[in-house]
Amino acid sequence: MIDERDYANPNHPINTHRGAQLAIVGDDWLSDRDKLSKARAEAARKRAARALIKKLDATKEALNEFLFTCIDCRDGSGDVRGEADSRRLLMRDITEYSSWLSSVYDKEG
Repeated sequence: MIDERDYANPNHPINTHRGAQLAIVGDDWLSDRDKLSKARAEAARKRAARALIKKLDATKEALNEFLFTCIDCRDGSGDVRGEADSRRLLMRDITEYSSWLSSVYDKEG
């Protein structure tokens, strides 16, 4: 029989038992429904990434056109800031992110 004092003793076997696996995790434990749900979510993410790539490329083209129009106006906005021009920085960041998305999600296969 277990005495109340046994619970107070940290070295008693009742307090040192670590137990078995309590959570069912990992691919071995996924049901067919879970696998299908995961595949659908990943496919939706891939579709969304491809749509975003197209929109980012369109935004980049529009921003590039705006930048060249500003340069043609000779308002001096591009001359003062040069490479620190926020329009150029934004275009660079859009290009970088679009390229990363393309390398990760726009693979055939």
